[in-house]
Amino acid sequence: MSGDADIVVIGGGTMGAMITWRLSARGFDVTCLEAHGIAHSRSAVAGDSRLFRRSYRGTTPLSPVLAAAEEQWTMLNAEAGEEVFVQNGGLYLGQADGLYLRELRDCCERDGLDYVMLTPTEIRRRYPQHRVGDHEAALLEPTAGFIRTERAVHSAVRVARANGASVVVNSAVLEIEETTSGVRVILQNGEIRAGRAVIAAGVGSSPLLPEDLRESLHIRRIFLSWFPVVDPEAYRPSNFPIFVHIDGNYTAYGAPSLDGSMFKATLDDRGAPVEDFPDHRYTMTAQEIADSEVTAARFFNGIHPQVSRQECLADLYTADRQAIVGRVPGASRTHVATGFSGTGFKMSAGVGELLARSIEEDADDVLPDFWSPARFGPEAGHQLAPQ
Repeated sequence: MSGDADIVVIGGGTMGAMITWRLSARGFDVTCLEAHGIAHSRSAVAGDSRLFRRSYRGTTPLSPVLAAAEEQWTMLNAEAGEEVFVQNGGLYLGQADGLYLRELRDCCERDGLDYVMLTPTEIRRRYPQHRVGDHEAALLEPTAGFIRTERAVHSAVRVARANGASVVVNSAVLEIEETTSGVRVILQNGEIRAGRAVIAAGVGSSPLLPEDLRESLHIRRIFLSWFPVVDPEAYRPSNFPIFVHIDGNYTAYGAPSLDGSMFKATLDDRGAPVEDFPDHRYTMTAQEIADSEVTAARFFNGIHPQVSRQECLADLYTADRQAIVGRVPGASRTHVATGFSGTGFKMSAGVGELLARSIEEDADDVLPDFWSPARFGPEAGHQLAPQ
């Protein structure tokens, strides 16, 4: 394959699709290269849905990114002509006097987000699907919701193609070289030259990055689980908001039933680091299943607490669990968006918009400082890929 483009985006998954969409919307001639297929079953896109919420814990100022993401998800709904982003609310349950709900409430106050605090009695009346103790409370975020993952990625690709982008599957990238006038992207079956390149290939990004960035990244395995429901109506999106429930050592997050037979409930942050991802990693372990079933029985009414479906996938994590987004250190025409550490999907449309704006304006300061690739190494003296 040979040809020319303004920008080559490497990776057609979550980030690659959104970046391609937002660059194409600005009139750039974009070629997106996907090593496998769009939203293939072993990508980090799998699993039907991801949570979207504006409230968050911690001190990292994510509010502008999440605000941009909400705007872009709403725009994708309109441009694609289908509801990939559903705002059915978010219910966050925890100890009434605990740090978790206090941090979420502080975030809502700081960022001007609407929220409602619920007592145990109010939770049981409004959301009887949840089992809560008298020591607990909940924060309801009305504008939170979920994104239909596979449909969102396919929709972004479809809109990008309508904007003139070229999206090519089964096109693995081996190497990137910067030239005096742009970049040379070497494939298994040829090469393509462009003005710039964006590396957004998920776990496949590492081999294309400088050593300092590669050393800051590691693969973690993430699992998702679903449970059958007794009353499908109770777990429909209109009746069952997305949720996070933290009570001591018991933690879970999840989404409503999208197929009318089971809903998603997954143990929070239980993914383990892995060196590689052989076939057996795509199945939950017996202990993971047992822990999930105990937690589901503790947290929910009207379900069968047996895992009826599971998905295992991989993501790149950084040492500080903040993403790497921006110009690659030592490069002038190569950018990266990776290392989202299991939290990237909800903000991916916003990442695509901000990175596209950064490239359009040739301004690195459009992007958050806490995502700067330069924080993991010196800014000069790197090659972009193994030579």
